[in-house]
Amino acid sequence: MDFTKFVAILASSSLYFTRADLLGDPFEGSYTTKTLLALEDVHRKHRVMGSMLSEGAQRLRKQRREEAVVSCWHLNSHESAAMWSLYLKNSDGIAIRSTYVKLRDCFEFVHPIYLGMVKYIDYETEAFDIGNGFVPYLTKRRSFEHEREVRAIITSSCLNPDQSGRPLVSPGANIKVALNTLITAIYVPPTASTWFMDIVRQTLRQFGYKFEVRRSDLARDPVF
Repeated sequence: MDFTKFVAILASSSLYFTRADLLGDPFEGSYTTKTLLALEDVHRKHRVMGSMLSEGAQRLRKQRREEAVVSCWHLNSHESAAMWSLYLKNSDGIAIRSTYVKLRDCFEFVHPIYLGMVKYIDYETEAFDIGNGFVPYLTKRRSFEHEREVRAIITSSCLNPDQSGRPLVSPGANIKVALNTLITAIYVPPTASTWFMDIVRQTLRQFGYKFEVRRSDLARDPVF
């Protein structure tokens, strides 16, 4: 993330969750054809009124993307050069290092937060099981496999005071977290200058944090 977003996290002690329909992938929250046909068959057997393939059902599923907010993370045992390139426009940015368990335990939120790993499938030939309403947001096309995503998801019914579940008007929501629980270290890009590392350390001190600041391991000198 860029440095200004990181400062916003420190200042607010929160993570920003983006509305699913604004994540940039038009397939977010969508179903595969095989999934819909399988659901249609289940509805037919149980004599459920209405078709999963109707225009009304399609509009409803599309609208539901406005009722889920998502925080996206990259899960890997090693740093990813591709992630640095994709998510930073220059060298003035950082990466937060955490773990799945720390992410799970960091939220200071009274309502349920669904956490899971994204599954990547072929939307032309495969179906996914609908165990709950979060599954479409934890399934993506194989073209995105390099992202190796873990997602935390919250529904708008938890964010609206009246628990109405209405679509959010805002593009997202800040969710309070315990940063000392979440963060294990801060990484700066391999191309970051020494002065930028110093600024990151000074900023952390100003907000009362003592996280270790490291330069990306991708900056290590090779051995010939």
